[in-house]
Amino acid sequence: MHLTMPFRWLTIPDLCFMSSSLASHTPPFPSSGRSRLTLWTGDNSGSQNLMALVPLFFLCAFVIYFLLDITLIPLLEASRWLVMFGAVGFLLLYILRNLMRLDLTDGLILSIFGLAPLLMAGMLTINWYFSTPFSETHRILDVERSGSMAVIHLENDAYENFYRIRKFDADEVGRAKKVTFLFGEGVLGWTVKHGHSWN
Repeated sequence: MHLTMPFRWLTIPDLCFMSSSLASHTPPFPSSGRSRLTLWTGDNSGSQNLMALVPLFFLCAFVIYFLLDITLIPLLEASRWLVMFGAVGFLLLYILRNLMRLDLTDGLILSIFGLAPLLMAGMLTINWYFSTPFSETHRILDVERSGSMAVIHLENDAYENFYRIRKFDADEVGRAKKVTFLFGEGVLGWTVKHGHSWN
């Protein structure tokens, strides 16, 4: 005798009980012995890993901002370096994705917020630290004052493309006729301003 059970007898609580029982008896997925590096997930471990990039990103951003302010490198060129570091970092992570257990989103986050600013900050730091000092004296032709800030214009349009090193506190400039820059010739080829004095 063939006994059949009408489907209507299976209520929602019955289905929930069956699914939970099946899940409890399902053997765990075999582990390869390597834990996946997860940055963009909904669990707490993923959030913690992602948050670990936040202090690194802000530290590198501060170093980049400070060193760009005293390094004679065009901002467009600096931007190209940053983009290149991000692309190279993403390509490297993509190649090593199986070894590091990364997915595409992880690689993007690591390259944009981790490797790119870290490499950029490292490059500027090396150029600043390993530099050969020298000095230059220039005559001040004009001073543009705006509130508490002043921008000086030098003879022969010296450093006209580098507004950052010609910006000073208005009270500091005073009635100076000349400025002496203390520079360093960076090991990577970019000149770095270490200080200045007024004459």
